[in-house]
Amino acid sequence: MKRSSFIRDQYFPFILFLFSPILTLFIALKEYKSSWAKNVLWLFVVFFAFSMSKIFDEWDISRYIQQFKDFHSRDVTFSIFWEDIINNNPDFLQSLINYLVSRITGNTQVILAVYGTVYGYFFSRNIFYMLEFLKDKITIKIGLVVFAVSFIVSIMDFNGFRYWTAAHMFIYGIVNFYLLEKKKYGFFWILITFTMHFSFSLNIIVFIVHEFFLKKQVLLGIAMYIVTLNMGSIGVDKLIPKDLMPKTYEQKASTYANEDNMAAVKETESSYAVNSYVAWPRTLLNYLTWAIIVTILFKLVYRRIELPNPEMLSMVFWFGSVANLAATNSISGARFISIFSILFFIYAFFIYDYLIEEYYFNVFVEYYSWVFVVSAIVNIRRLFDVLGFSALLGGPVIRAWMPEDIPIIDAFKAFFPSF
Repeated sequence: MKRSSFIRDQYFPFILFLFSPILTLFIALKEYKSSWAKNVLWLFVVFFAFSMSKIFDEWDISRYIQQFKDFHSRDVTFSIFWEDIINNNPDFLQSLINYLVSRITGNTQVILAVYGTVYGYFFSRNIFYMLEFLKDKITIKIGLVVFAVSFIVSIMDFNGFRYWTAAHMFIYGIVNFYLLEKKKYGFFWILITFTMHFSFSLNIIVFIVHEFFLKKQVLLGIAMYIVTLNMGSIGVDKLIPKDLMPKTYEQKASTYANEDNMAAVKETESSYAVNSYVAWPRTLLNYLTWAIIVTILFKLVYRRIELPNPEMLSMVFWFGSVANLAATNSISGARFISIFSILFFIYAFFIYDYLIEEYYFNVFVEYYSWVFVVSAIVNIRRLFDVLGFSALLGGPVIRAWMPEDIPIIDAFKAFFPSF
């Protein structure tokens, strides 16, 4: 490769990013096979976090920002900080990030950029795993499916930094452990998730139990997943062995699972669902999930074909079974189900060659492809709530000169109140 071509291919996207992150992101997704493409998505998440035009008070991240400001305004020594961590915060990673950055600056945009850097790394890698597994088979229709899956835990969920970062870390670790055969590396990231959010202790237990007792139990795992769909809620607080947990973990589990907290979470979630179309993408993906499950069962039972990496497949369904049992608990609910869904679709893309052989699977994707267009529109509409004009009209260079930004949706509503 000529030096001029190398500079154009490797550096030009990042130069363009300084002035138009969205345009650069579109180019990166089109050129997803390029080594730099995933890093453009990573940078876009950092920019999105840095330049968020609105942060709602009910978002978790507003509490993390306030903690960051408190650390900066008070002269807290590291020994005092660490003593508090040991006694009260076993999931310390986010607090540690806040403390370390607060020693350097009290600028809110800086800590948001740091959050975006951490979240964006795992988010971008997980999205590009899907693209890489599909290889040359990405049509417009399957691209719309990937887009819908990428919004299960999307760039916007950065606002729940602790849980959703841990979620993408867990997914990243699982993919490396099973599909990329990087056992030690993958296990490290699976294990470290509990330091970001304590509830991932349960996920780690599920993973370890699976490795010792349930490996390759695919049909049993699918059966358990189907059975647990209608078993109701057991609740995370009953699933986690509290007697074996440190006292601080037990206190956190009880706090998250108490009735008042569950009622508050449900009230908050219902306030977001003013427009019924917000649920369409998830409903559509649920139908596609069942189409894939039926196809997998047809392959395993009727055609007796062994699918690649059955360890990953059994892990996905055993985890899905636990997610179903925890489905109405405030700390789990859609959260655990969301992790299951992403893991499931990553594996589906991994075995895509086997899926497209089946006539009815192709019919489903063909018939519902137009609905995935609606899904894309709905998800983009949600993004407009917090994405500012700086992302559309400029980039970091322009945003640095803008003291405040305006959400795109506010401008639309000025002209189209029902939008």
